[in-house]
Amino acid sequence: MFKHVTISPVLTLSENSFVRHKKENTESAHCEGIRNLINKLNDELMPAGKKLTKPFGHKNTGGLLVMYSNTPNNPLPIIHMESEKWVALFKRHSRNQ
Repeated sequence: MFKHVTISPVLTLSENSFVRHKKENTESAHCEGIRNLINKLNDELMPAGKKLTKPFGHKNTGGLLVMYSNTPNNPLPIIHMESEKWVALFKRHSRNQ
């Protein structure tokens, strides 16, 4: 539409920046430990009836990225969510205000 405008990513993340809900052949050695921890925390720390249906985030993205300005909307929810027994590591702040 506009020939003088280009769009490109500012930051491209490697596959090591994600932990999938199922083991993948290309994943780093640390992924299995994180996957086990996420499942355990979801089972033990989230109250009955409030277990995360997607403990690996939107579309099971499993992002590990947190930025100084905010937490993106697709990391592991355990990073930015809270419960009675869990305090968010990096709380996400909504910008819809």
